[in-house]
Amino acid sequence: FVGRILSTLRAQQLDESTIVFFASDNGASNEGNQDYRFFASSGALSGYKRSLKEGGHRTPLIVRWPHQIAPGSVSEYQWTFYDFLATVADLSNASVPYNDGESM
Repeated sequence: FVGRILSTLRAQQLDESTIVFFASDNGASNEGNQDYRFFASSGALSGYKRSLKEGGHRTPLIVRWPHQIAPGSVSEYQWTFYDFLATVADLSNASVPYNDGESM
């Protein structure tokens, strides 16, 4: 689906001026007859969605920001979803009345 989104942005000539964030809300699912170990979905982390271990809540964030973030670059900086609002507000020169997060 990410490819479709990027293709649509490219077709509309918006791909060079659009920041794309791609993230997951939780770790790999182990519900509905799914086995999180099948694709090694948690990587080196133990646990899965709804568990208290790192594999249950640590997930990657992928950001595509042309001319600002080099393709293939990696950051070890940890952030959380409540930082998203502050970050997007900062990027768009908007303000938020109250927010626990910090702009990344």
